[in-house]
Amino acid sequence: MAARKSPAKPLACLTVGYERYLMDADKATQVMKILTESVTCEEQYAGGKYTFVMGDTPRLEMTIVRAGQVRQSTPSAHFQLEDRS
Repeated sequence: MAARKSPAKPLACLTVGYERYLMDADKATQVMKILTESVTCEEQYAGGKYTFVMGDTPRLEMTIVRAGQVRQSTPSAHFQLEDRS
């Protein structure tokens, strides 16, 4: 009897501000939960010290991504997508 292949974990595109991150959908949900309790900040340096000015709640968006929608533009030594076929 042939071994059954387990289904691939769903992926998600997590948008934080204007940056997008591709990751496991469960992890993206966890990150969103954490970031909903945060605010943006700007680092300022004056008088020999750093201060941090609080901003607004970050813009967050999550999109579920099908395996057929993912491709790598160039090979990366840091991040390799597992075989999702």
